[in-house]
Amino acid sequence: MNEADTCRTLVRPRLESAGWDGGKHFFSEQTYFTDGRIVAPAGKPRRLKRKFTDFLLRYSRDSTLAVVEAKSDRRPEGDGLQEAKDYADILGLKFAYATNGREIIEHDFFTGQEREIDRFPSPDEHWFRYQQGQGLTGAVANARLVPDFHDPQMVPRYYQRVAIDRAIEAILTGRRRVLLTLATGTGKTAVAFQICWKLWSAGWNTRGDQRKPQFDDEQREPRKFYVRGGKVEIDTEVTYDLDTDGGKLRTVQISQYVADTVRTLYTDADDLRRQWSDFEQRSAVVELLQERGIDFNELAAAAGQPEADPFDLLCHVAYNAPLRTRRERAERLRKEQRDFFDRFNADARAIINELLDKYAEHGAAQFTIPDVFEVPPISRHGNLKEIAEAFGGTEKLVEVFNELQELLYAA
Repeated sequence: MNEADTCRTLVRPRLESAGWDGGKHFFSEQTYFTDGRIVAPAGKPRRLKRKFTDFLLRYSRDSTLAVVEAKSDRRPEGDGLQEAKDYADILGLKFAYATNGREIIEHDFFTGQEREIDRFPSPDEHWFRYQQGQGLTGAVANARLVPDFHDPQMVPRYYQRVAIDRAIEAILTGRRRVLLTLATGTGKTAVAFQICWKLWSAGWNTRGDQRKPQFDDEQREPRKFYVRGGKVEIDTEVTYDLDTDGGKLRTVQISQYVADTVRTLYTDADDLRRQWSDFEQRSAVVELLQERGIDFNELAAAAGQPEADPFDLLCHVAYNAPLRTRRERAERLRKEQRDFFDRFNADARAIINELLDKYAEHGAAQFTIPDVFEVPPISRHGNLKEIAEAFGGTEKLVEVFNELQELLYAA
């Protein structure tokens, strides 16, 4: 199964059976929490992909306790663990889970321990462990669960949620001085209001007048600046890349930026090849590089090699490997792997050759099941079931499909 099918058929039922079934306690699926960081590799601003979680486990509407990252059931359960830990850290959560739908790995930020578990903990188990870890007891713990002032147009963003929760817990546990530092335009007024609202609703200030805080929901105009009589407004804000020591901003050519990034992530060309040869791992590599602002079309243009495979471009700029076009890779496979082709009947060999032709023309994105089998010329061989029969069934077709990609990137 792919990741979406794994989430739907394996992960959801296990969460629901653990008590996250949509009543008082529930999970949110495919939740975006950033708009995408703006980077400027080689001085060219670009917005990266939005960050989103597969599942957030919510003890209540405004109290999230854990994040779950799921991968295909064909991949190891730990593949998503680092991603889950990163998201938990960003969101201020104390429990992170990675799963392939069958096995589960838990990371507990209170203890720093990682362990395999046979089921997801229930909402009450999570809440009990959270109280112990944070040192919350009795009325203080109950006050922590007081809901926000709910306004669908003013839902706190992830960093505002972290600020609100940390301030509330600090005040409820007796901290007399609390400092929150937020940049201009990040919603300090909204954060302060929610803190006041939740403390008021919890009855924290038992002395004096318990006046309800008021929220000014008037829409503010965008910030404006006047330069020599001309009006301008903020359109985007960008960040430049730091050098390897993290001390200085630098602007570099795209090829040098790519080379530095690839060498940081992968020890050598063989390390990159091992991951690139597998379709799902290749997708993860592409996403990881895109998050760092690497665009393969721009890289190909900068290298003057629009017909090159992205893998070869990466190895060329990072490890000075020979540069091949996609068509050269396909032809090399045909000449050097004749035994592979001889294993199949004429119809199956024709399908493989048509698949290689599509790769040579359009790239590795063609290795997508079932999409590639639903368009000409391969679709002329019949529907997916009929195509699979030429290889001995669906499972055999998938095996051949994966083997073909491994052989294509073998050298």
